[in-house]
Amino acid sequence: MTLLRADDLSVAFGAHQALSEVSLSVAAGEMVAQIGPNGAGKSTLFNLLGGQLAAQSGRITLRGVTLAKADPAAFCRSGIGRIFQITRCFASMTVLACVQTAMLAHHRQIWRFLRPAERAFRPEALDVLARCGLGDQAGRDAASLAYPDQKRLELAVALASNPAVLLLDEPASGLAAPERLAMMRLVAELARQGIAVLFSEHDMQSVFGFADRIIVLHQGRVIATGTPSDIRTNPQVQDVYLGGNQPNE
Repeated sequence: MTLLRADDLSVAFGAHQALSEVSLSVAAGEMVAQIGPNGAGKSTLFNLLGGQLAAQSGRITLRGVTLAKADPAAFCRSGIGRIFQITRCFASMTVLACVQTAMLAHHRQIWRFLRPAERAFRPEALDVLARCGLGDQAGRDAASLAYPDQKRLELAVALASNPAVLLLDEPASGLAAPERLAMMRLVAELARQGIAVLFSEHDMQSVFGFADRIIVLHQGRVIATGTPSDIRTNPQVQDVYLGGNQPNE
């Protein structure tokens, strides 16, 4: 079942056409990668789908409902979670409190900050941390986590809103090969649980190893979409992006 759909999204910044008539869809349980050279429009597309930016034309629908106004909080409450390339955690809080805070915000219970909130959504937050491999670090300060665990915490914070769709901007960025593989396996497990995943990644081993489908952007347009096998052998994609640096089978 298709959860997220974008039809003919276009946006320009002055004379620069950042995206032109971009369409895509992501189904429940599917991992879709978007790739392309620098300046292809990947970040702009994520900002549209996350509600940080408004399209000048086109439409975004989630579960068949149009998301008409750019509003990150509204997009999140509708079921779209996002993590960014640069980690954004609440460094002054414990790992558990970071997830609890995200849950309080999602349920519009910010007023609970006016009184002790240590028990708010505690079982739910601990469950999310366990799903992300951080169950034994709930009491640690977020600032003290190693970088790979900071990436996992950011994913846990995104899961706090119980999203139907996850937008992951380079989830394995900055990780060594074993840690990168562990992160991608974690994301794949979330997809198997029914979450629709759209991710952007420069590491082609992660893309070709985990994506069910790949969308290739170039100069703000979709130039190819298909299975990893389709994209691997696409002459235009090889010319503008993959070149001779294709991942091994």
